[in-house]
Amino acid sequence: MNLLTAKRSWTVRYGAAVLSAGLAVGAIGMVETWKAGTGTVLAFDVAAIAFSALFGGFGPSIVTAIVAALAIDFFFIAPTHALMRSVPGFLDLTVDLLFAAGMSSVIAKLRSLVVELDRMADLRQQMLNVVAHDLRNPLSGIRLNASILGRMGEHPAPERVAKIAAQIEGATGRMDRLIGDLLDTEKIRSGHFRVKAEWGNGEDLVLDAVRTVSVQALNSGVELRTAIAAPAFPIYADNAELMRVICNLLTNAVKFSPRGGVVELRLERAADRACFVVSDEGAGIPEEDLGRLFDRYWQARETAHRGTGLGLFIASAIVRAHGGTIRVESTLGKGSRFFVELPLPAANGVLGNGLRVGNREPAERAEKNVARETQ
Repeated sequence: MNLLTAKRSWTVRYGAAVLSAGLAVGAIGMVETWKAGTGTVLAFDVAAIAFSALFGGFGPSIVTAIVAALAIDFFFIAPTHALMRSVPGFLDLTVDLLFAAGMSSVIAKLRSLVVELDRMADLRQQMLNVVAHDLRNPLSGIRLNASILGRMGEHPAPERVAKIAAQIEGATGRMDRLIGDLLDTEKIRSGHFRVKAEWGNGEDLVLDAVRTVSVQALNSGVELRTAIAAPAFPIYADNAELMRVICNLLTNAVKFSPRGGVVELRLERAADRACFVVSDEGAGIPEEDLGRLFDRYWQARETAHRGTGLGLFIASAIVRAHGGTIRVESTLGKGSRFFVELPLPAANGVLGNGLRVGNREPAERAEKNVARETQ
């Protein structure tokens, strides 16, 4: 694989191209294959071009094709010691150039595939390292707390036991979420990931998400703000999975915000779509990373906050399963804004993406509940 992916200077690549052409022509001359037939000549010629395409790429393979064709025409095609004086000479050059172009194209695609496979293998290894670390930490905590419980005797202090139990519960919860992410990733990859939509209140979803992340924000010195469009409106979604998406975005926003920063969650309505917007005042995301932000295993470079690289990948899959979209806008030094847009049902029970949601009665009850709550 190093032959495909190794980076070489242009002098090495083009020098090897000329050398391979020279070796091919020399081999043809040594065995005097031109008198015996064209099969061996073609074999040496093709081998030289293929090696140049593999070793150097498109340009070097073209150089090999031209040098080899001209040398063969000059030394072996009558009239000899003359260039391009016969039809076979032109045909040989044309065939060599076409073969070089085709071979280079195939090898370029193969090289891209190998590079991508290597990148995915590296990312997978990084993810496994992070997973092992993230599992080892709560396991160590559980082991330590179990050891403490074992040394507390027959009549331990209830408040001490309750505190240890809470720590163990928190550790097992982190492990359960991590394992769930891994299982969901495999479901997404195999096309078996599904959501179960139902009518719900978008405002409740916003407030619940903020409450879930509030402790993390408090510990990080980050202020959480909400802004909810009026009048309130019901949404048709898998509330648990949508909550997961919003909490993931809020958690990331808090994690990458400076102490004293502000993270805001907005719920807006735009025509036939509901839009959740999470904004922060962090360092921002480099433009070259924006296109890969929702890739599996992708992680921000040069950051102290390492994760499995699955959160945004799963969030993107959840939003797509709802027929929605997720996107990001970011400016270095000013922060980022994530937009989650979901289709809203029309009066006839059809979503903005053309899907029918079924029974309209739950929606009418949800609208009445929302109206009462806002009065």
